[in-house]
Amino acid sequence: MFGRVRIYNLGFAVFSVFSVLLALTWLHGSAAAWWIIAGRILQGVGGAMLLANSQRAAHRRVPHQPARGWPSG
Repeated sequence: MFGRVRIYNLGFAVFSVFSVLLALTWLHGSAAAWWIIAGRILQGVGGAMLLANSQRAAHRRVPHQPARGWPSG
């Protein structure tokens, strides 16, 4: 459906945009609290897209045999 590179780039963009928006929070009071909660959830979605695809990219760089689990630690 979507390629790994496209999902990785989209995740990077989502994570970066919400990081900047959360740093520049313009709201006050309870509205700011709800904005920060929603922003962190969406930032987590972007981070999940990054993490899932970065693991796959690391495993693609290692030969198949003896040390297959090495990139994961």
